[in-house]
Amino acid sequence: MKPVWIGLLVALPLMAVKLADLPGRDPFILADAGSKTYYLYTAAGSDVQAYQSKDLANWEGPRVVFGAAGVELRAPEVHLYRGKYYLLATVHDRDAIIDQPPASWRVTTREATRIFVAESPEGPFQPLGTKPPAPEDFMTLDGTLYVEGDLPYLVYAHDWTQRIDGAMEAVLLKTDLSAAVSEPFYLFKGSDAPWLKEQTKGAKDPRYYPVEGPFLYRTRTGSLLMLWSNQGGRVAVAWSVTGKLRGPWRQRDGMLLDHAGQAMIFNAFDGRLMLVAAGLGRIWLLELEDAGDTVRLKQ
Repeated sequence: MKPVWIGLLVALPLMAVKLADLPGRDPFILADAGSKTYYLYTAAGSDVQAYQSKDLANWEGPRVVFGAAGVELRAPEVHLYRGKYYLLATVHDRDAIIDQPPASWRVTTREATRIFVAESPEGPFQPLGTKPPAPEDFMTLDGTLYVEGDLPYLVYAHDWTQRIDGAMEAVLLKTDLSAAVSEPFYLFKGSDAPWLKEQTKGAKDPRYYPVEGPFLYRTRTGSLLMLWSNQGGRVAVAWSVTGKLRGPWRQRDGMLLDHAGQAMIFNAFDGRLMLVAAGLGRIWLLELEDAGDTVRLKQ
């Protein structure tokens, strides 16, 4: 079944809420410089919801900024790129089977990062292109936009349920982000992280290595980092040896954050470097320190 895109903004009763009281997983914050407003995006079933704030403490919402009937939406992000706002979201259709045993080790279903565009961070968002940028027979999730020089890339996680050893991959996009203009290329795999190997000891065969939630950040000294997470609730940091997206990539020792899902970084209007993540049933907002070669939680 093909999803039915619902791009219209849905008006809901707006509430004033504190960050600690906001529901949701995989939060993403856009600091919109033009309006001096923070937008926090989360997914709820087949909807993408947005809250807004002027101070990161008091929030108003939610507004449904996008919907897709018949599928599940996850991990929404909104980026300002070349004057327009682009929503990236994982679209999962559990009724659309890609493969199943004995041809594969388990049933795999249609899952892909799709891209949508609007003139405002509040929508309405409309679909770009007729298919996902990554190959349709790939299970791809948690896609993020990364621009290197003037070239836009979709960086995504290739689901462990299809690969067993989940991997980070990327494709080069057209300038308008409507389609890929390269074949997918490999960045790193879950088993590259020693801590993930340790965590999966004793797992039923085949041993699997989940990867989720890529987010790229360029440090003050030019190092290229990638935050990423796994299903066990850990946020880790990888770094590119060359400082380029194509790597090669290496894994930092230890965790940036535990008991949390995917995380992202943004600059607050007062100059602070901030991290937002969700875990233990709530959304976390933490201040970071840019150490040049990595990032750390500020003490």
